[in-house]
Amino acid sequence: MADFVGRYEQVTPPYSAKKHHGVRYYEMARRGEKVPEAKKEVEVFEFDASGELEDGRLPFRTGCSSGTYVRSLAHELGAVLGCGAHLAELRRIQVGPFRLEQALDLEELERREAAGEGLDPAWIDLDEIPLPFGDLVVDAQQERRIVSGQSVLMRPLSSQEGDWVKLLNRRHQLLAVGTVIETIGTNGVGVVQPRIVFQ
Repeated sequence: MADFVGRYEQVTPPYSAKKHHGVRYYEMARRGEKVPEAKKEVEVFEFDASGELEDGRLPFRTGCSSGTYVRSLAHELGAVLGCGAHLAELRRIQVGPFRLEQALDLEELERREAAGEGLDPAWIDLDEIPLPFGDLVVDAQQERRIVSGQSVLMRPLSSQEGDWVKLLNRRHQLLAVGTVIETIGTNGVGVVQPRIVFQ
């Protein structure tokens, strides 16, 4: 397991959401079509057994970069050992700065709501959640278009076609997240389509 720690090229599994010519891999795989082989660099920070091997099951912990396929990591470990392996269960305990112990289950949310208690630290204002997208500040006219779900022409735009972006108003409040659907020329101009509108 220690041999997997570090950076390496991981093969994208056929049953994944990666796209090829606009079609997701899992859609091709389900139709019995050949899925193109693709690799991407991932980083594994930690990969350790967290319990004893019992009935052919080995509990483990891993810390890895975004985009790492943990199912593939289990499969690759089985291939190296020569016995085969698959992931039977996955529990995510941290994403970025957010940890599972900060979360509240639905029963606790309902109890606190009924008792008039606060939801801290589980309740985080949307504007405070660090999304891994670039920021775009829009003017009042663009804001009206965005909250109506309409695309906007943006300049300057450093993002590439297909990239996700955060759309902020002039007070830097999050209006929406969207994608760059088209870049125009080489002058940093592009069209951004809101995908999820919050206001």
